[in-house]
Amino acid sequence: MKKTGIKRFLLITLLFIMLLPIPVFAKTTIRIAVADTSKYMARSTIRYLKKCGMTGYQIKSSNVNPYMYDGLVIPGGGDVTPSIYREKKSRRTRGCSISKDKLQIAAVLKFANAGKPVLGICRGCQVINVAFGGTLKQHVGYRNGRKTVKLKTESVFYSTFHSSVKLYHCHHQAAEKPGRGILFTMYSSDKKVIEGLQHETLPVYGVQCHPERSGHAGLLIGKKFKAICEMYKNAAG
Repeated sequence: MKKTGIKRFLLITLLFIMLLPIPVFAKTTIRIAVADTSKYMARSTIRYLKKCGMTGYQIKSSNVNPYMYDGLVIPGGGDVTPSIYREKKSRRTRGCSISKDKLQIAAVLKFANAGKPVLGICRGCQVINVAFGGTLKQHVGYRNGRKTVKLKTESVFYSTFHSSVKLYHCHHQAAEKPGRGILFTMYSSDKKVIEGLQHETLPVYGVQCHPERSGHAGLLIGKKFKAICEMYKNAAG
C-alpha cells in the first residue's frame, strides 16, 4: 500500500472513530418490588419511587423471587384484618382485605429472610409489625395532615431528620405491641402514637406517614431507603 493510501486509510479510520456515539455508562438501577393488589396504590408508590431514583414493579403474588429485586415496599391502604393479630374486629376497622394481608405479610417475611431491605408506608408500617407477631391499635383517632414526628437516636432516619420532622399523615390505626425483633423508633409529639419502627437486626423499616405526600422530607425518606438498598446490593456483589 502506497503512503497516500495509508494516510487515506488512517484518516477514514479516525473519522469513523470520531463519529461513533460516545458510550454512556448507565447508573445502577435499584429494582423495588411493590406488593399490593391495588393498581392505584401500586402506581402511586411506583411514581414516588421514581422520584427517589428507584424503579418499582407491582407484585400481586407471594410466589415472588426476592433475589430479582433490591428491596420491597408495602404501600398504604385499608386496615389489616384483626384476626391475623389475634384481635376481634372493632366497629371502626374497615377496608380489610385478607388476600392483601396474606400477600404483604408473606412478602415482608420472604424479603426479610433473604436479607433484602423492606420499607412499609402507613398501612405497610402496620403490616410489618403484624408480620413479626405484633399487634395494632384499631383506633388512635383520625390523624390527617402534616404532623410532627419525634425520632429516637437509633432510628435509621435520625441522621436525616435528627430529633423531629413534619410529615403528612392519613390514618387511624397504629402499631401497639411490637413484633419479634421490632423496635419502635418514631413517635407522635405526645408519644401516644407509634410513627415508625425497624427491626433490630434486619434491614426492615416502617413509617406511619405518607412520604409520597410529604414533599421534600418525604423524598429524603425514599432516598435514604435507596441508599440502604444500594449498600446491601453492593455487599451482595
